[in-house]
Amino acid sequence: MSLLGLTATPERYDGSDILVDFCDVIAAEIHLPEAISRRHLCPFQYFGIDDETDLRNISWSRGRYDISQLTNLYIHNQARVNKIVQSLREIVTDILDMKALAFCVSREHADFMCKQFC
Repeated sequence: MSLLGLTATPERYDGSDILVDFCDVIAAEIHLPEAISRRHLCPFQYFGIDDETDLRNISWSRGRYDISQLTNLYIHNQARVNKIVQSLREIVTDILDMKALAFCVSREHADFMCKQFC
């Protein structure tokens, strides 16, 4: 199995080195406007969905949340999943024809959300 990592935030607000998350390897680098003009990406719409998830009890260290605690919180939060799906139904004209990219905090969270979306 291959794993592709993408980031929209290479210059991190927390000052950490993003390369650590990618085993110090950059396979390719392209900025968004150039990627769209070269037709590597299609023009898109971005939606952020607000929810009631309370992060106050998640440990914060070195400019980031504890990933395992965050994962646990998100994969055991059906109300959050329901809110996301309901918001998609309200925003997207044809949800069955939609192609989407969702940002997740971990691989386990991504696997969970994949099952929820399917």
